[in-house]
Amino acid sequence: MGKRQTRIFQADIMPKAAELTGREANVVLANHTTMHGVILAVTAENLQIRDMRLKKHAVPMSQVAEIVIDQRTEW
Repeated sequence: MGKRQTRIFQADIMPKAAELTGREANVVLANHTTMHGVILAVTAENLQIRDMRLKKHAVPMSQVAEIVIDQRTEW
C-alpha cells in the first residue's frame, strides 16, 4: 500500500477544522520543527494535539505553518 500526503497550509486550517479533529497528523511549526500526534481541537487561537506519549500540547495558531496528513491508498 502506498501513502498520499495532504498538506494544509495555515490559511486553509480554519475552514477545514472540523475535518482535522480526531485525525493523526504532522504539525509543522514556523520554526521548522514538527509535532506528530492526534489533533484534538482547532480554534482561532490554539491547536491542541495529543502526542504518541498521550501528552497534550496547545500550540498557538500563529506558530503553525502547515498540517500534513498521510492517507493510505490502494495502489
